[in-house]
Amino acid sequence: MWMWSNISEWPKDQQCQMLKHVTQFCKPGGLVVLDTISHAITPLNANHYETQRYTAFTEYGTVEGYVPTIEEIDEYAIKLGVKKVEHIPYVTDTKRERIIHLLFLK
Repeated sequence: MWMWSNISEWPKDQQCQMLKHVTQFCKPGGLVVLDTISHAITPLNANHYETQRYTAFTEYGTVEGYVPTIEEIDEYAIKLGVKKVEHIPYVTDTKRERIIHLLFLK
């Protein structure tokens, strides 16, 4: 399970590579669970947000990220040869739109 939008903390051009790395820890027939925010909203910690890219200034330094769309998650899954993908939108108790992405591995 890869929670709290960690995929979003990687640049767009590295996200598929990171997913590939994560899936290598799974057994055949395994499941990868991603939890992301909706690409249409601004991350809470963002100081700047534009076209899915954001910058956040934290006590640990500057974080630059990219929030993938459902379609981009689907593209990553195709490149990785994932058997099936499901997307489950939900709203948190704090009224934040999030999406759970289930990647069913072969």
